[in-house]
Amino acid sequence: MHRRLLVLLIVVLLSVSSFAQFKDGFDKREALDMIAICNSFTFQKVFDDGEAILPESYTEIYESAAIGLDNKWQLLQNDEYAVINLRGSTASPMSWMANIYSAMIPANGSITIEEGRTIDYYLSDNPKANVHAGWTLAMIFLSEEIVSKIKELNSDGVYHFIITGHSQGAAIATLLRTYLEHAPDSIVDKRNNFKTYAFASPKPANEYYARNYSNYFSSSSFIINNPNDPIINMPISKNDKPIIDLEEVLQHVGDKDNTYLRFLAFRAIGQVLGGEDDSLLIKRTGQNMHKQMFRGNEEVEIPAYVADMSYCFPVKPKYIQSFSEANFINKRYYNEFDMDSANMFYQHKPYLYFLEIQREYFPDEFMKW
Repeated sequence: MHRRLLVLLIVVLLSVSSFAQFKDGFDKREALDMIAICNSFTFQKVFDDGEAILPESYTEIYESAAIGLDNKWQLLQNDEYAVINLRGSTASPMSWMANIYSAMIPANGSITIEEGRTIDYYLSDNPKANVHAGWTLAMIFLSEEIVSKIKELNSDGVYHFIITGHSQGAAIATLLRTYLEHAPDSIVDKRNNFKTYAFASPKPANEYYARNYSNYFSSSSFIINNPNDPIINMPISKNDKPIIDLEEVLQHVGDKDNTYLRFLAFRAIGQVLGGEDDSLLIKRTGQNMHKQMFRGNEEVEIPAYVADMSYCFPVKPKYIQSFSEANFINKRYYNEFDMDSANMFYQHKPYLYFLEIQREYFPDEFMKW
């Protein structure tokens, strides 16, 4: 009898200890680890191997193929928790069209994807909450595989997860957090605990989604942005000054010149308001973009668009200092990553986010890079 009680006490203490290691609140070391992990996709692209940038305590246990709108994700693990790492935008036209596809849809509904599979999603308790169509669709494409891997880790006793991503991956990370948190217990076990670190994040949803998200997750969800990063101002909201005619973008989304497409996409993400009636213009541009993306695959269906472009951040971002070329110590990486401070995306680079976070929080370690 006493032996059984002792065993039970040990199990309880181990459970409490494990939970104590996964705390709410911003953790500088976690933030640095997460932006390092986000950079593994860049290292893969440049060096064919992302191992060099991964923190020593983490092991990659899975990497997906490109899914849906050219999205990929990785699953990593250390002794305390697992990490879901979502890739940002690529040079693929489909990836950038996902960014431009910024008409809003309700935060709760159903989306039909390939092979006629319909997935229900519930992202907010607020009935006025609306979300970015392209990033929500990308998240839904990824969700089935991610949920499957979470269940596999649950069977091994792993219930703590950090969700992270850079740029487009950051926006998807936020939406994925609410999808997993609100999913029924039959899909995601309620014993799971989630935390989110989003870097260089654009704005994925409206103010009602943001209020609801902040009420639930403000102590365990963090956005780290560079104030001079142009992408964090996207999508353009209703009261922002129009910067380009979206119809011009729609004429070029099939252009093989990806550089031109990316230039237009950067300037036009979310800008669907230009003086016409909101609901009519949103419907027209949303339908046009959907047709461009899924021509020949009419099975993909999303909820009806809503007349809303009030994009905002789900939690108040933390801002790091803007990047200086003088801080770039490793000249090899500067050359290999084709860094150019004159490029409009320079302040958006994931490796520079890694360097600046390291320089601000762990200056002794920064000298190694």
